[in-house]
Amino acid sequence: MMPLSLPALGNLLNALLHPPRGTPAGRAEREGKLAAVMAILDRDLPPAAPVAGGGASLELSPRMRELLSTAALEAVSLGDWATYRRLEAVLKSRTRQPLPYNVLLKALRAAAQGGERDLAMDVFAELQVGRHRRVDASREAPADELSALSSLLGLLAERGDAEAAERVYERMRSVAWRGLQRAGADVGDGAAGAAGAGKAAGALAAAAASRPGKGVCVCDA
Repeated sequence: MMPLSLPALGNLLNALLHPPRGTPAGRAEREGKLAAVMAILDRDLPPAAPVAGGGASLELSPRMRELLSTAALEAVSLGDWATYRRLEAVLKSRTRQPLPYNVLLKALRAAAQGGERDLAMDVFAELQVGRHRRVDASREAPADELSALSSLLGLLAERGDAEAAERVYERMRSVAWRGLQRAGADVGDGAAGAAGAGKAAGALAAAAASRPGKGVCVCDA
C-alpha cells in the first residue's frame, strides 16, 4: 500500500482526533482511536531526514503540529505515557522543540498527580527549555502553570526530594512574579487584578510552606 500524502494523512488524523460533536466516546474507543493514530503515523509519516550538523528534520505544517499535539493531549488524558513519549519524540525529531506549552502543563499536572516523579521532572525540564527560548508571553498561563507546579512540588515534598523541590519552587517564584505583573498591566488596581494577584500570592505562600525543610518566606522575584 502506498503511503498517504501529507494532506490526506492530516485529514485522516483529524477525523480520528476530532469526532463529530454530540458523539462522546468511551475510554476503550478513545484508546482504540489513539492506537490507530499511532499506527497511521508509523506507516505514513515520512521519516525525518538528516540535516547538516547532525540530527534530523522534516518540516511539519502548522496543521500537522497541531494534530500531533492534540494526540499528545489525548495520551495525557488517558494516562498513556508510552504513547505520549512516542509523540514527543516524533515532534522533537522534526522541530527540535519541546511540545507546546499547554500540552506540557497538562502532562506535568497529570504526571505529578499520578506519582510519576521521573516523568514529571522530565516535563518540568522541557518547561524550563521553553522559558529560556522566550516563549511568547501571550501563550503563557501563570495560574495554570502554578497549579501544575504545585502538584509537582507536593509530590517532591512527599518523596523528601529537597533539591528538585527547590528548583520547582524557584520556577514558581518566577511564574508568580510574571502573573502579578500581567495582572497589574491588564487591569491596574481593579477587582480582577486584585483577585489574580491574590491567587498568585496564595499559591506561592502555600508552595513555600510545603518545601521539604523550608518555611514560609517573603519572595521578591
